[in-house]
Amino acid sequence: MGAGGALGGYLARSMAITDLPQMVAGFHSLVGLAAVATSVSSYMAHGASDPVALTATFLGALIGTITMTGAACSHPTSVSTHRACHVLTALLCADSSRM
Repeated sequence: MGAGGALGGYLARSMAITDLPQMVAGFHSLVGLAAVATSVSSYMAHGASDPVALTATFLGALIGTITMTGAACSHPTSVSTHRACHVLTALLCADSSRM
């Protein structure tokens, strides 16, 4: 947590105020990554014994994946970059549904 806080503080100090939307999108992308990591680690620790927990784990991974790629793609530089982000989102969601 200390390393994440230090990195966030460094990024906040090094960015201009006009770059605030990009910084918020970057932080939202990290939140999505944390949700995916939490869901995957929960699945690895507890397995698929409880259907309710498995559903929550799947939804956490799915929503985290959508949040991560959506936030990362919120300021694309070109149309082709935007399309590549949509393809990446679809692939990650399909992969998370295999849990």
